[in-house]
Amino acid sequence: MTEMDSPRDKLRAQLLRVLRALRRVGDDAARRTALYREAAGLIFDLREHFKTGSGDPDWRGATPAYREYVRSAYAETGWARDAATTAQTAIRHHISRLARERLAPDQLEDLGLRADNFAERKRDSRAATSAKLSTLGETDPQLDAARALAAALVMVERVTAEQARELRGRGREQARAVLARLIARAEALHAEVTE
Repeated sequence: MTEMDSPRDKLRAQLLRVLRALRRVGDDAARRTALYREAAGLIFDLREHFKTGSGDPDWRGATPAYREYVRSAYAETGWARDAATTAQTAIRHHISRLARERLAPDQLEDLGLRADNFAERKRDSRAATSAKLSTLGETDPQLDAARALAAALVMVERVTAEQARELRGRGREQARAVLARLIARAEALHAEVTE
């Protein structure tokens, strides 16, 4: 690299090095995790160099220019599409953690991320799963409401973050409206069961 290289070029060179190392890491899980974290840091830093239509950094990683830039980095380092998808999923997990560490709560909210940490989300997820499982096989008619709530949760969980992120135009507007109503209803029902 020369002194003329831009910060973005330097980040890309480092990312290419890490992506190549990830392809060769083998069965060393600790090393793989360390490389995933390093790649996440580099990719998160790269997002600052891509701007949204409003001129803000592309912290979501959603602009076409950013996506093509990252896709080309995987391609340049020889990643097959299926293998790249697996690596990207692991890296996105670490990027999400970095976003929570580095961005303000209002920025996280604008990105559609929760500010709570993974352990809290996991605890909530386990409680929800436990509630779903406990309603199976019960014959008490009093549990109809719990079954309906569990079914609603199962349906909502079928929609991935990526699917939601890719919504555009009218579909995105409808999703926002439905989610706002869903959140309001869920909060109202949650208040009733926590009193």
